[in-house]
Amino acid sequence: MQILGIAPAQVSGLINRRVLDEHAEDAAFLWRQREHAVRAPHYRLKHLALLDARVVAHLEGLRVGGVPGWEAARRTLADGEPGSAFVLAYLAARRGGEASLQTALQMTQAGPDWRAAVVEGLAWSAEGAAVLGPAAASLPALALHVGLTWTPPPERDSAVRTAVAEAATHPDPLLRAEGLRLLGETKRKDRTALLAGAMTDPDPACRFWAARSLALLGDAARAHEAFAQAREIPELAQEALEVAMRLGDPGWAREQIRALAADAGRAREAVMAAGRLGDPLVVPWLLDLLDHPTLARVAAESFAMITGIDLDLAAFKAGTAEPEDGGPAPGAAAPLAPEDGPEPHVDDEDLPPPAPRALRRWWSQERHRFVGGRRYLVGRAIDTAVAVEVLRNGYQRQRQGAALELARLRPGARVFSTRSRADWQRRWLAPGDTA
Repeated sequence: MQILGIAPAQVSGLINRRVLDEHAEDAAFLWRQREHAVRAPHYRLKHLALLDARVVAHLEGLRVGGVPGWEAARRTLADGEPGSAFVLAYLAARRGGEASLQTALQMTQAGPDWRAAVVEGLAWSAEGAAVLGPAAASLPALALHVGLTWTPPPERDSAVRTAVAEAATHPDPLLRAEGLRLLGETKRKDRTALLAGAMTDPDPACRFWAARSLALLGDAARAHEAFAQAREIPELAQEALEVAMRLGDPGWAREQIRALAADAGRAREAVMAAGRLGDPLVVPWLLDLLDHPTLARVAAESFAMITGIDLDLAAFKAGTAEPEDGGPAPGAAAPLAPEDGPEPHVDDEDLPPPAPRALRRWWSQERHRFVGGRRYLVGRAIDTAVAVEVLRNGYQRQRQGAALELARLRPGARVFSTRSRADWQRRWLAPGDTA
């Protein structure tokens, strides 16, 4: 039977194409959203898991669609967005076959963002590492890069040990930087001399990752060098702060916070550094900044990083906390409503605007629990137990710090990946797991 001259098979094909196109477009869009989420201050692992489940559902919808699903993914490349490369790379790994992989790998020539998307797509597939054999013969640098960028679960650590060392001396600076990064993250003390030599690498990113790796291997002075190296690479500034405050000497770190605070152009860095160091002696200064038009949100985040309060609770949000008599602190400006005043830094826009008086009152009641000069993370003196707990339940920026703290406290343990697929992270963090 035909309706309006169109055969049933043709109708089905048109419907399926529309559905598959929606899968491809939504998967690419959600991946871009996820790239923001893994660095966002308001995402926990449970939120990341919900987002990842949506991404995987669309990816699998394309996979079961077979060839039409593959073609739908290819059509999204016309949008010019790296998210399309992520989708196609994932499907290439799941499909297997050299032709599919070569199609995905060719997209890396479009630029660093596209290369990163391809790497992530291959890494997200459980089959990603296994199917790279054919591609490695013609594109060894990229294949190696894929294997390195995905910090693997413990059972696969042995498969990349040789590749990591090889990458650390590779002519390609992007690949070399990855190798130098993972020498530290996989705790390769046998490659300390190689890392020390890389401190004179002509590429500033390579020098940064070499310094960071040496710091992870226990050389606190190298954390100071990593902090200095990042001045040449603005996109590494936040990572440099984490390394400096968490792996450097605490006395040196306090001096850096004072120096940053004295420079009006680096005040936000000082506030972030204070939270990462975790010394409650900085809390009065952070509380003073809660009335600052652009630093209030990040000051509250650093306060929460130290004390463990949840800024998402209504009691601590401007505009939702109960009004109090007495107005703002003496000499302070009236608290800003969420829509008032200058915009916060772009990386702080997802933080809730704080309720200054509520936070000050909380501190006046709870300050007795904190000892000046000691380092804290979410309200507890830093140890392995609190680091694992934050990895399970903290916000992403807290989790990134906890991963470094745990690596520092466990000399033989690799750095936990807080940007890996959420279902894999949950498996690694299962009770009884060493994280």
